[in-house]
Amino acid sequence: MAWVPRGGPPVRFVPVKFSGETSIRPITRIKAARLLPSFMAALLMAAACQIGPARAASPGASGASPASRPAHAQALRDFGDPRAGHLAERFWAVEAGRSERPFAIVQFGDSHTASDAFTAGLRVGLQQRLGDAGVGWLPPMAVPGQGHQRVNLESQGWRLTSSLDQASDAFPLGGDIASPAQAGAVTRVASWAPDQSPYLATVLVRPGGRSGLFVENPDGRRLPLDGGEPVGGWSYVQVPVRLPFQIVAPAAGAAEVGGIWLRRADTSGALVSPIGVNGSRQDIWTRWSPGWLDQLRRSGSDLVIIAYGTNEAFNGQLDPQALAAGLAQGIRQVRQALPEAAVLLLGAPGALDPGKPAALPCGERGVPMHETVKRVQLDVARQEKTLYWDWEAAMDGDCPMLDWQARGWVGPDLIHFTQEGYRESSRRFYRALMNFFERSRGRR
Repeated sequence: MAWVPRGGPPVRFVPVKFSGETSIRPITRIKAARLLPSFMAALLMAAACQIGPARAASPGASGASPASRPAHAQALRDFGDPRAGHLAERFWAVEAGRSERPFAIVQFGDSHTASDAFTAGLRVGLQQRLGDAGVGWLPPMAVPGQGHQRVNLESQGWRLTSSLDQASDAFPLGGDIASPAQAGAVTRVASWAPDQSPYLATVLVRPGGRSGLFVENPDGRRLPLDGGEPVGGWSYVQVPVRLPFQIVAPAAGAAEVGGIWLRRADTSGALVSPIGVNGSRQDIWTRWSPGWLDQLRRSGSDLVIIAYGTNEAFNGQLDPQALAAGLAQGIRQVRQALPEAAVLLLGAPGALDPGKPAALPCGERGVPMHETVKRVQLDVARQEKTLYWDWEAAMDGDCPMLDWQARGWVGPDLIHFTQEGYRESSRRFYRALMNFFERSRGRR
């Protein structure tokens, strides 16, 4: 299998065993001059992302690696989110089996989200505790810089239109459109690990009516992607599937695909969906059609995590007031679409400028607007009364990026984390979230 990052050479992957499950590791050496785009390839390499025992009650039982103990998890702060209490109630209701509706989380973000390396840890922890409700959101086809730790997408014959660098008045949730460029265009969705579970696939198709597209299951059954429920300018067509399945366009110019929701048909539990665009900023939402908010509403999410900031921090011309206004507007849009959901701002993680000499003190190697972005995020969290978790503060240390790099948790670009670094970050976030739920139960 080959994966081509934006701006970089092909990177080949091979499956290996890791913690008893299949993982994906790169086997191609990348030149240092292209570290930033190609480093994203390393983030797709694990299908297993262990948090620890399902009901661990102490840091010692959290599943963290010995090198990470003691881990000082930064507290998750509540600045008055009106749905924070409801979020905790939903968690406990699903855990107790009092709700058949999955406990659903959507995380929007940049490359830290797009690879699923961070959100995979949260998914594993929650699914160990609440049950496995499935995969969640997937892009409409294999997209450079995006991946999922549970399933692999391979596409042939499709043309990608991305909101990162192209224009369209029809971008759905996630900002990608897949159009069949030739007869027989196919996208194959396969699990990294053996999975015989029955799933329901909800495919965003445009236009509605007879699409010409169909899903092919492993037993050869073909199910047309016709009709469906209109949501935000797209049709939501639901079909039963088993992995691996294929979405096939019998002719060029058939209907387009905007994304896939993949949920297990036989259980409740937790769903965690990474909706990330490599290289994006939060203002990418303004390039999506207004209908994306209707599609977000359709997700029924209990928690929406907004996790941008790294790319904003590299913008030396950043306008802090414009950043704050856009972020506040985005929070209000989410709350309008999902009035029952809590909103959490994820403070930007640490980053150092890879172009500055290593001999400089840590404080002089910083990214131009990193502290400004962090200040704006915190101010907006207070102003808009959201939940907030400071990723950088949770890393600990006087110069956390260099400290973590020394442990093998940060990559050579000093921006992205290694697989273990994302795992450790998600462990700390998971513990902070569980502590928040425990405190909320204690206040009832």
